[in-house]
Amino acid sequence: MENKGQVTIFIIIGILALAAIAIFFGFRSELITEEIEKTEVAPLLSGSLQSYVESCIQEKGKEAIQFVSAHGGYYLLPEISHQNLALPYYLYQNQSYVISRRELEKQLSLYLDNELFFCFSNFAPFQKTGLKIEQGEIVTTATLNSNRVFFDVTFPITVEQDALAKTLMHFSGSIDSRIGTIHDVVTEFMQLQEKNSGSYCVSCLVNLLIEQELRVETTFVEDGIMLFTIIDDDEILEYSFLNQYLFE
Repeated sequence: MENKGQVTIFIIIGILALAAIAIFFGFRSELITEEIEKTEVAPLLSGSLQSYVESCIQEKGKEAIQFVSAHGGYYLLPEISHQNLALPYYLYQNQSYVISRRELEKQLSLYLDNELFFCFSNFAPFQKTGLKIEQGEIVTTATLNSNRVFFDVTFPITVEQDALAKTLMHFSGSIDSRIGTIHDVVTEFMQLQEKNSGSYCVSCLVNLLIEQELRVETTFVEDGIMLFTIIDDDEILEYSFLNQYLFE
């Protein structure tokens, strides 16, 4: 009897062990299947959406460079500006108000913060496929060097498909542009000009522009106010600002 009892116990233990093994591998199989599903869906949720947003950064980034250049480096005009012409003064009452590189980068960033959203069309191509998309606030950081403008955009987007969700945060783009070079030339010119604000130093500006293969068009507006437009013909970029001269 004792032997039969021991055999029964061993059988029960064996059955429990097999059940535990079956449960373990069944649970593990579910985890693996779920992980495979996630890796299969992730590219759909993120890859094409990432490309879509970054194509908008390229499009709106080019617009930002053109718009800001045409308004003396500003998306939002400063206090010292000509409201009718929508242009800033770089020289006013014998003082220089040329925009700094840091402020120029800030103004480019502001353009994307406010205008990038309009490129997305509320993600209509994605919404039509059944994806649910929630959008957060757009925060852009623009960085200039001599020949390029870099845009880093923080923009939380949560995408849901069935029971899966993924959040994208960081996007970027870069655009060939010499707006940084033009700004450097104008800044150097204004440093020279501020020392002699009673006269327009033609040669000072022309010599600087020739070195960078740029050109300038000037127009007298009114009462000693001169409009400057620095032009890069290769990029088709025009950078405009005003100087007020108190001619004696």
